[in-house]
Amino acid sequence: MSVPNSLSMGYMISTCIGLATTMVHVSLFMYYRPRKPLVYEFRDVASKANYTDFDGVPLHKDPEGNPIYAPPNPESFIDVFKKVHQITEQDLLDKFGMDVVMTLRLLRMLFYYFIVAMLLTAIVLYPVYGTGEANGSTMDVNGNMTTISIEGLGLISMSNVSPESPRFYATWSIDTVLIVLAVVMIAQEYKIYARYRTYYRKLRIPANYGLVVLDIPKEYCTDEALFKVFDSAYPGKVVAAEMVHNMKKILDLKKDYMKAIYTLELMVWKAENGKKRPKKLKCGKGCVDAVDYWTEERERIRTEIEEIQNGPLKESNAGFVLFNSRKDASVASQVVFGNHTKE
Repeated sequence: MSVPNSLSMGYMISTCIGLATTMVHVSLFMYYRPRKPLVYEFRDVASKANYTDFDGVPLHKDPEGNPIYAPPNPESFIDVFKKVHQITEQDLLDKFGMDVVMTLRLLRMLFYYFIVAMLLTAIVLYPVYGTGEANGSTMDVNGNMTTISIEGLGLISMSNVSPESPRFYATWSIDTVLIVLAVVMIAQEYKIYARYRTYYRKLRIPANYGLVVLDIPKEYCTDEALFKVFDSAYPGKVVAAEMVHNMKKILDLKKDYMKAIYTLELMVWKAENGKKRPKKLKCGKGCVDAVDYWTEERERIRTEIEEIQNGPLKESNAGFVLFNSRKDASVASQVVFGNHTKE
């Protein structure tokens, strides 16, 4: 029975550790997927819950009444990867935004690049290295020729090729091909990014007609003063200016509100799929129905948020300025104002 040498043994140990780690992650995914509906089945949960905003408008449908969350949930583990590659970029752009499109394109590009690199390595470099000089000669620090012995996985590595061998041109050729391929693929992705960016900037949406102003001096922290400053710099081009309110209290309540929503959804899911309705330990009242508790908690926080929004709000040192055209907004976004009127 042959015993692997140190070169092969290290690779084998790393492979075994990698396979074991992969199996653990896959097992955890398969275990938690049916138990975490808010993470792995959010589209279904959102549609069934019939989310609405504060004005009662459904959040899971577009203005035409079509469901926003698409495509449908994957039906199996393999289906997860199929749907990622089958979804169209236009669907991603319309429903999730340009960042998601470009991230997915980057992952696809890397996948295809490494597939090509793997095939070139297996078809060209492995045979070239594997048939190299098993006992190559090299020169030590004293100028004496010594002999090295290559075994195991080292036979398909560059260490099996002597320094004077023309086989190194194979490595140079493959490296050149992969570098050119990487440059071409990155250039192609940049062209697509530029096209999407141009498409986005042409959209008639408020984000392309306005800008956010930060660190506004205290004497200009009113809607009227902010409008006057920008109207003096861009006469007739400013539509409106509005200060941002200090919403720290509401932001803190929003975290509690979202926690109540997520917990309520999870409790509803457990009530529908479990044998018993979930319970919640409430101070002074013992165990109460968890669905009822989180429903009341959600409405309590929502009412508190509405009361704060309808009451007097403090101004912050940031504001929005809206312009007549996208060109004016773009020009204004390149200007830096100082603390003094003449700057």
